[in-house]
Amino acid sequence: MLTYFWTNFKNLYRRRRKTALFLLLIIFLAILWVLPPANFPTERIVRIEKGMNISQAGEYLKKKKVIQSPLLFKLAVLGLPGRAPIIAGDYMLRRRITAFGLAYRLVAGDYEIEPVKVRVPEGATLLDISIILANRIPEFNQREFLSLASTSEGFLFPDTYFFLPTASTSLFLEEMRENFDRQTASLRADILKSDKSLHEVVTMASILEKEAYDSEDRRLIAGVLWKRIEAGMRLQVDAVFPYFLGKNTFQLTKADLNYDSPYNTYRYAGLPPGPIGSPSLDTITAALKPIESPYWFYLADFDGVTHYAVNFEDHVENKRQYLR
Repeated sequence: MLTYFWTNFKNLYRRRRKTALFLLLIIFLAILWVLPPANFPTERIVRIEKGMNISQAGEYLKKKKVIQSPLLFKLAVLGLPGRAPIIAGDYMLRRRITAFGLAYRLVAGDYEIEPVKVRVPEGATLLDISIILANRIPEFNQREFLSLASTSEGFLFPDTYFFLPTASTSLFLEEMRENFDRQTASLRADILKSDKSLHEVVTMASILEKEAYDSEDRRLIAGVLWKRIEAGMRLQVDAVFPYFLGKNTFQLTKADLNYDSPYNTYRYAGLPPGPIGSPSLDTITAALKPIESPYWFYLADFDGVTHYAVNFEDHVENKRQYLR
């Protein structure tokens, strides 16, 4: 009799232990199923298109590595009170989230999208701006931006912007170009009265942006450069070389000065074909309102101080004194 009871007890214990182990395995697998994937894309945007049903959204989210199981996502959505449909739109994923948490956000329309602060500095080129935006906007299409902006060099105003990370490429361009128009509106009448086009003024301003740092120097240099153009002299400014050659003043060689580019103002007279960056309002004003002076030459020393000369001999002396 004792043997009978002992045998039954052992069999019952074994069955319950197997059941417990099986239940633990199910729970473990369920947890893994609920947890977000290990390669969950944080700081990224997922777009639920208008008209997507729950199943389609689940398949899309699995493809984007946001959830593990479309079925579990569907059950999570259907299990929410009221069983409201998912709301289309762009959702920012700032942190890892379970299928249940994601289901709640999509039903509530909780996008979690905030404007991104973007600073475009004075003198930035189109390439510079595209790199800045690519570093700040997760889904920014740099190639598309450069293609659409190819004729806008110099006309995207340097400023601080707040862009939604879901904005289209054309919207970035429109905002910066419209800002340029707003900022320069007060100068349009003066430009029309002058003998220079807006394109010429902005091109000159983009050079001045690189050549000097304060308003008075910019206006003095503008006077020198406009005077050289009128006299048929070459501008011979170093500011253009970073734009087409990637070298600054102190890196240039004699061969660089003769490099064949329409932007090379040592080789070709007049203004370059277009702006070499985005000038500030102060620099545009300086280009439009130059200071007349007896100077024909200038240079900046290693501390950024500008030294002017009336003739070439004095300019050579300034080079000897300030650049050696």
